[in-house]
Amino acid sequence: MENKLKRVLDQVTAEEELKNRTRKFLREERNRSGISPWRSLPRLIPAAACMVLLVVWGYWLYFVPTATISIDINPSLELELNRFDRVVGLRGYGDGEDLAQTLSVTHLDYDQAMEQIMQSQPIADLLAQDAVMTVGVIGRDNAQTARLLVSVEFHAAQQENTYCYQAHREEVEHAHELGMSYGKYYALLELETLGAEVTAEDVQNMTMGEIWDMKEQCKNHNAQSTSQDQCQTESEHQSHSGHSGENGHNGHGG
Repeated sequence: MENKLKRVLDQVTAEEELKNRTRKFLREERNRSGISPWRSLPRLIPAAACMVLLVVWGYWLYFVPTATISIDINPSLELELNRFDRVVGLRGYGDGEDLAQTLSVTHLDYDQAMEQIMQSQPIADLLAQDAVMTVGVIGRDNAQTARLLVSVEFHAAQQENTYCYQAHREEVEHAHELGMSYGKYYALLELETLGAEVTAEDVQNMTMGEIWDMKEQCKNHNAQSTSQDQCQTESEHQSHSGHSGENGHNGHGG
């Protein structure tokens, strides 16, 4: 009886020792094969750097504007487009600031954005009154601006008194410094070229219809001045020719 009890106790003891050895073995193996976070850090850095580069590159591709559509009728609006022709920004000038807050065009294709702007109540009311509107495509990528201009002209063809143009960004880079839209600044440059005595503040407070009328007046004035100069030049030439002829005739007669 005592021997049987001893064997049972020995078996229990052996099982406990086996369990303890097993636990110790597993603990040692886990410590030996386990990778410390600090030891794995060098391998994680390149992967993290790649992820950061992808995020930055993706942000740059999508959110950096490459072209602007300036819509000027007073109010003035500017759509900032990315290289995929998606709207990534909208800015209003003058009365356009309030209008810009009512529009939801961000991330839309520019065609959809143009339609929403044209159908907005303030713009639709002005167009119904035959107000003059200019739509300009401004950018550094000539291929993109040329492509956008074709579509913009399509929209403009459906409206009266709407005129389109294309400009390089460097031509109008000082517009925002003066608090003007690209379209208003482009009009200012045109007026200055025509010889109009006008300031940036004057143009900022004018409608595109008023600006257009001033441009026509300057063109007519320049045309009349040129015609008068030509008439005066021809008159002087004829007078000079007649005088020379008389001198020549008198000399021959002598």
